[in-house]
Amino acid sequence: MDFIALIGLVGIGFVLALSVPDIFVHPATYIQKESVIMVFFGVIMLFVTASTGKDIKNTIAAIGVLFRGGKNLTSREIVDKLVELSIISQKDGRGALEGAGEGFDDGFLDNGLQMIVNKLPPEFIRVVLENEISETETRHAANADNLKLIGALAPMCGMFGTIIGIIQVLKNMKDPKTVGPAMSLALITSMYGVFISGFIMSPLANRLTKKSEEEILNKVIVIEGIIMISKGEIPIKVETYLSGFLSRKNKKKEDDGVVEKNA
Repeated sequence: MDFIALIGLVGIGFVLALSVPDIFVHPATYIQKESVIMVFFGVIMLFVTASTGKDIKNTIAAIGVLFRGGKNLTSREIVDKLVELSIISQKDGRGALEGAGEGFDDGFLDNGLQMIVNKLPPEFIRVVLENEISETETRHAANADNLKLIGALAPMCGMFGTIIGIIQVLKNMKDPKTVGPAMSLALITSMYGVFISGFIMSPLANRLTKKSEEEILNKVIVIEGIIMISKGEIPIKVETYLSGFLSRKNKKKEDDGVVEKNA
């Protein structure tokens, strides 16, 4: 599991333990079958109704990506790889780039290198890779929107349960024994709806958007590097240009490394 995501989940547990002290001592107080059915299963069914099979599959896969462990490539690593490839191209020719990007990323880099090997024009390479980025961006935006939709549906289901609970209270005012369970339904369903929306779906949607932005930036760097390599630009020019995409923090690390190396 992603370490940052794990910290977030543990943090939520601490928040609940400190703000609702009896939630782990008397958990049954906060668990009600009718509320679970109303909110959790209600949200799922509403989302299924509003979505296609592809939407559901992609959303589940996107949530899995958010919590999956493993090393994510940094912009600095991508720039270094492209500079290395430009050196190979200058030294051994374009044919040496065959398969040089395999296993580096999701296949985006290798696809660009293969087009260089096949001697396709830079303008055509750019169009193909930018179309792939556009498709990726559209898919990621749709997944984030789906999470936001679930987050919007949860409070609605909670509010519906609250209305049902209040109706039950008003309907059975003469029987004190039914007032407690009815009020419990009214309040707990709202709590579930707010929890799903605010504690789960909104953070996940935001996290997915951030990861998408990072991935798109990395792919843009790859495109620019691929185009420069296809035009036969020298490695120092490739590195200088691509370094413009890096954050100040990464640039500072690079400069510090150069100072230490020259010392």
